[in-house]
Amino acid sequence: VTPPKPTLTPGTLTVCSGTLTTISLPDWYGLPDVNERNYHIPGLVWARTANVGAGTYMGQVQSPDGCWSVMSDVVTIASASCLGNCNAPNYTLGTTTWAGCNSTYTTASGTGGAWVFADRPDTYTPFVQWNKPSKAWPVTGSVSGWTSGTSSASSWSNGYPCPAGWRLPSKAEFEALHNAGTVWRAAGANGNAVAGCFYGSGAGTCSLPTPSNCIFLSAAGYRNNSDGTLGNRGSYGHYWSAVQYNSTYGYDMNFGSSDSNPASFDNKAIGFSARCVQ
Repeated sequence: VTPPKPTLTPGTLTVCSGTLTTISLPDWYGLPDVNERNYHIPGLVWARTANVGAGTYMGQVQSPDGCWSVMSDVVTIASASCLGNCNAPNYTLGTTTWAGCNSTYTTASGTGGAWVFADRPDTYTPFVQWNKPSKAWPVTGSVSGWTSGTSSASSWSNGYPCPAGWRLPSKAEFEALHNAGTVWRAAGANGNAVAGCFYGSGAGTCSLPTPSNCIFLSAAGYRNNSDGTLGNRGSYGHYWSAVQYNSTYGYDMNFGSSDSNPASFDNKAIGFSARCVQ
């Protein structure tokens, strides 16, 4: 039995440099966007990665099975920042600017979207494997389709899991951040919703939501290189560097409640978090 067609009201589509990243229209039946509808603009059929310009269009929403469609009055496409909406300031250390928040991904499926900054630093963000930025692995639950093979590339030749203009830190930049100061904080200790470390010259007194001279890195854990199972959640944080140790291992920084290692190296098939610099 075909469910009744929904009644649409005007909605907003937000584009980032011509690429659709966020959809906001009335929800149907409690299903996620990616499963419940396709979007059509007269003369142009597009998905989340379509190239569309700012303006006002007549929008058509089609059922997943293609049996019916309904028109909205107008769909407004608005310009937006490609960087996301991090509520924490960036931190400059020497000639390096550290992003205030981790990288996150714009689609729940972890593919076909874009890397942007998370809304806040004290949250868990998708995991990424070395030099495989086209797939963002979820922060919770089990995964399917995990790839245990490693990239032998000496650098992130497929691009960084960062917004445009940003990159992953070098080993030397992680070491400089570590040397500037590091303090572990349990969840809730200094305004941080999850456990993690404050880094920077102000780490000792730093707090959220208004950090000063510091950044907060969450202890999100990691995804195992062999099968993607989740480990160390809430007790350790692991962040990829832009630099490899050898063809099988990449440098990273990891930390826990009693230690911080800015020159660790691990199997490239492991899923780690990403904090970007410029």
